[in-house]
Amino acid sequence: MNDRGCRRLPFALSGFAVLVWMALCGALYCASAWAGEDEDAHAIAHVIKATWERPDNPVDVRPVAVSGGFAVAGWIAGERGGRALLKKQGDAWHVVLCSGDGIRTARGLVAAGVPQETAAVLEITLAGMEAGLPADVVKKFSLFEGSVSVESGAPPAHDHHDQH
Repeated sequence: MNDRGCRRLPFALSGFAVLVWMALCGALYCASAWAGEDEDAHAIAHVIKATWERPDNPVDVRPVAVSGGFAVAGWIAGERGGRALLKKQGDAWHVVLCSGDGIRTARGLVAAGVPQETAAVLEITLAGMEAGLPADVVKKFSLFEGSVSVESGAPPAHDHHDQH
């Protein structure tokens, strides 16, 4: 056996160990980012349910796309549905706007006050999430007509939410 080949083996193994370590660190970083997104999605669902859910009318909140301190959440209550635009203020999420298809595009999100780059990410993320849902569920998100601004996180004073 050649002496030089044996001497190179520890260097090859240490290089491999570095690559494994880097991959592990990357995976842990991604997992912590996903965990943060899961925490945000849970908090957002809680805000929406606490605001509009009633014992006789449960609210299903999904999907929740989060980016740059903004989020778009789909919701369904009975045969009604829609989307909510939320903004993070400090550690708390607040509903800014209730809509249907008006906030599923970057253009609609920008019109609602979301920065362009964040709006583009939300549009792509939301489209991907909704693509994984049954068509009848996604169709319900379009049932909310128009857009209703929500002042300071308070529920809107109109009939659309009474219908969901």
